[in-house]
Amino acid sequence: MGSFSIDQLVADLVDARRRSASHAGAAVREVMGRTVAEPSAIEAALGDAADLPTFSTWHNDDELTVLHVLWPPGVDLFAHDHRMWAAIGLYGGREDNALFRTLPAGELELRDTKTLRSGDTVLLGDDTVHAVANPSREWTGAIHVYGGDYFTTGRRMWPTRDAQPEEFDAARLTRVLDNAARAARSTSG
Repeated sequence: MGSFSIDQLVADLVDARRRSASHAGAAVREVMGRTVAEPSAIEAALGDAADLPTFSTWHNDDELTVLHVLWPPGVDLFAHDHRMWAAIGLYGGREDNALFRTLPAGELELRDTKTLRSGDTVLLGDDTVHAVANPSREWTGAIHVYGGDYFTTGRRMWPTRDAQPEEFDAARLTRVLDNAARAARSTSG
């Protein structure tokens, strides 16, 4: 088993982004694929998911954002976009993605679904709109890498599929994750 270091992962991701500007998403996904191929190394370095924050920033600048996201059991997150490419790698659990296209009136139409499991990666384009759920009884550990500053890019969210989009609210996302985490911790304790 190899070892995992947040600092080394961030350095590798920044290097991949800079070396492959025209194909940065694919280069970053390749790094992510190698990283999540050894989920036990990540889990050993980070500790038990139930004891960690649900949303952590590991790196953020104008070119790249690296987030650690824990999807508690039973979480079902509203649809949202990123307006930049995103490479997602799972090192534990399961993540069900519902992928949408935006209709002319602003509402969403389901286009596809994709389930990710431990060791899987996906590269989402800058026009992707998706909703994420963890229907399992396990915590899902994921590393999300975005091709820009996740916190300043104007993004949208859809509270329901037939609603008009609203400005993305990161605090609302964190509340959903934290509430699900509290519920999961109270039923397991």
